[in-house]
Amino acid sequence: MTDWTNGWTRRQFGGGLAAAGATAGILAAADRRAEAQQPIKGGRLRVGAQDISATETIDPAISLNSIDYIRINLLYSRLVNFVPGIGPSPVLATEWEPNADATRWVFRLREGVEFHNGKTLIADDVVHSLQRIQDPDTASPVAGLISDVASISADGDNTVVLDMSAPNADLPNLLTEYHFLIVPADANDFPADAVGTGPWMVQDFEPGRPSLFVRNQNYFREGLPYIDEVEVTGVPDNTARSNALLAGELDVIAEIDPRLVAQFEAIEGVTVLSGASGSHVVYPMMCNEGLYADNNMRLAVKHALDRQRYVDIAYGGHGIVANDHPIAPFDPYHCSDIPQRDADPDKVKYHLRQAGHENTTLTLETSDAVYGGVDSAVVMAELMNETGLSVSVARNPADGYWSEVPGKKPWFGTYYFGRPSANAMLSLVYLSDSGWNEPQWKSERFDAIIHEARGVTDEGLLKELYCEAQWMLHDEGPSLMPIFYNWLDGLSSRVQAMEAHPHGPLGQLKWDEVWLSDGEA
Repeated sequence: MTDWTNGWTRRQFGGGLAAAGATAGILAAADRRAEAQQPIKGGRLRVGAQDISATETIDPAISLNSIDYIRINLLYSRLVNFVPGIGPSPVLATEWEPNADATRWVFRLREGVEFHNGKTLIADDVVHSLQRIQDPDTASPVAGLISDVASISADGDNTVVLDMSAPNADLPNLLTEYHFLIVPADANDFPADAVGTGPWMVQDFEPGRPSLFVRNQNYFREGLPYIDEVEVTGVPDNTARSNALLAGELDVIAEIDPRLVAQFEAIEGVTVLSGASGSHVVYPMMCNEGLYADNNMRLAVKHALDRQRYVDIAYGGHGIVANDHPIAPFDPYHCSDIPQRDADPDKVKYHLRQAGHENTTLTLETSDAVYGGVDSAVVMAELMNETGLSVSVARNPADGYWSEVPGKKPWFGTYYFGRPSANAMLSLVYLSDSGWNEPQWKSERFDAIIHEARGVTDEGLLKELYCEAQWMLHDEGPSLMPIFYNWLDGLSSRVQAMEAHPHGPLGQLKWDEVWLSDGEA
């Protein structure tokens, strides 16, 4: 396996664009083979992820980095997946139903599914997988999503029963979140126990290094996957990742620089996989102590940015302006009553004066591990400085950023994928007991709204509750949220049948039907 983590520079990217012409003949040949109607089996898919870290894991319950997200989706399967336009759809569970008030959910499992080690999937495996996430010792960031599940039990080998402490009509949507992947009942030690029911099995994994996954010959979807091997490499430098795709050394790269989309689209043999999403870049401020414990400081930051200019300059216009809460404008529960916040130098000055920090320079901690990279944070700081807020950007290495900065520095950059429901999105970070509540913003009223909403079926009341929650985040919340960004991934023309998904990059890793046009070559 090739290690692309070193040796590339930004200057080399121009050379990569020029050199792309030299490979056009090879890629055009691949294009001609792709005209075949039937998928081809075989081949190795080489994937360039956007981060790398010594803390990488293939334990689905505690995965944190985006490269973890890629790997765990190769190995394991969920009970249910979210399909755009349809909603929760069967995977390991074939059907599910609640009782009359959604305080009990029954999931029936697909029969005959085998783990990679030949063990047959039974209800005890699902019980163990979900209980691991609930266990405080696991420290799963999504434990809060199922905090109202009072008990998880097996009813025979093929039925799982979840009893709730409060009604939860949204449970199937919550379980589509990518941490809720199923492992065997005796799996606790990872990577030794990295055995799933997914389309590929792990052959080689070591944190911070390229990894290799090979076809699961007993995958429960007959005839799939088409691809024999998937190689995953962390390449945090945007330039290096792009050059490797253009040179034909990677087949798929996550999160290309949005300002380079036009150049990519002009190159024969390279495709930009683009799709609107509820995913968003966020700049949280620590609320439990220090400078940003005063909401005046948070409001000064929120009023300091010309958001449309930020989207246009930092992301090449490939996104939608956001309004300091995580519910996108196309979500049915988006609160349109909240006026769009924009740059307002007078309000910046007012809130700084109220906080007593009129002459304070703020430091924003970020990294190329954050979508948009350091460059987007620099653009933001420059725009903020124009409104009277003094901001400097501190660049952190991508390796170790997620374990060293978020939740530990006063103001930092991060990003979150979209989720299948408003409740899941609002629960993920902002509930007091959420494992991803890094800024330590806590509100009893907000918690009560989210838990109440899970049991509400009246659409009018539900819209009112979610609107109140969005107002709270807009007015009091911990984060500047300036953009819902488009997923922009780079593909070689040899990669077929990969489709954009609103909740994650690279088609949300639904790759069992993806194939390579030269798979048998």
